[in-house]
Amino acid sequence: MTTRRQSGVAGPRASVDRDIDRHFDAAGAWIAAPGSWDSDPNPVAPDRFRKALERAVKELPPRAARMLLLREAKRWEVERIGRELNVSAAHCRATLHAARLQVCHSLDAHGFVTCSRMAAIP
Repeated sequence: MTTRRQSGVAGPRASVDRDIDRHFDAAGAWIAAPGSWDSDPNPVAPDRFRKALERAVKELPPRAARMLLLREAKRWEVERIGRELNVSAAHCRATLHAARLQVCHSLDAHGFVTCSRMAAIP
């Protein structure tokens, strides 16, 4: 049985604790256990997402696409990418930031929830 230790917290956290406590009985056990974290009620077809991601990366300028692939797919450090492409690490970071945003916007346009819409999710 999963239990939650009862705490006697007062002050600003008290309302948060009350909200959390409503999910537990007097003994500290779940009233209704949460669902499995490994099941998605709205699964994404992997092939559809892969195609949208490939399309988004192809829309990037060639140098930005190369930087993004070296960083995200090959896990290269920014400094190594900069040396390889003969640019500063700061330039590389700025380019990666812009590339990630462009990919997020492209994925948004294809109906995927990405970083640009995550803040709107309650």
